[in-house]
Amino acid sequence: VKIFTYLPNVGDNRSLIVNPSGITHREIPKEERKSQNISDTLIRLSIGLEDPNDLIQDLNQAINKAFEG
Repeated sequence: VKIFTYLPNVGDNRSLIVNPSGITHREIPKEERKSQNISDTLIRLSIGLEDPNDLIQDLNQAINKAFEG
């Protein structure tokens, strides 16, 4: 992603992206995370004040890049 910032700060006015299993829930045992549907591939988005179309385009380009080749 290019617009989203990789930070766990809830309440920021910027759009944020984070992997909870590696950041906010890293101390919780894997079995407990699994029971709460917090997988290692889960991504949490916090939407900020940026233009919604810019955010959608940013996510689309990142997803497309992740699944290339």
